[in-house]
Amino acid sequence: MSLKVSLLILQFFAIVFASPQIYYREHRQMGCPEFNQYETVHLPHPYDCHKYLTCLSKSVMEQSCPGDLHWNIEKNSCDYPHNVKCDDTIYFNRQIRRSRFP
Repeated sequence: MSLKVSLLILQFFAIVFASPQIYYREHRQMGCPEFNQYETVHLPHPYDCHKYLTCLSKSVMEQSCPGDLHWNIEKNSCDYPHNVKCDDTIYFNRQIRRSRFP
């Protein structure tokens, strides 16, 4: 088995089993594209650098990177914060603006 295949399998199991998941019924609301039901798509979380969304079979799962890692859009995996272009303060401000409560 090649190294690339081994790493892909390892990443799959890390994503599936590493973090608690929240399922969203309406994938379009969370920004998941129309896709083949057998294709997995990973997207950055709209408000939190430590989280990401996994779209699969018309479901969206919110997942968290382990420890202090952030979701890296370019690498499509969790990575060290200094390698990721993400600013928690921007996400935090967006979340407050969208809140229903004053």
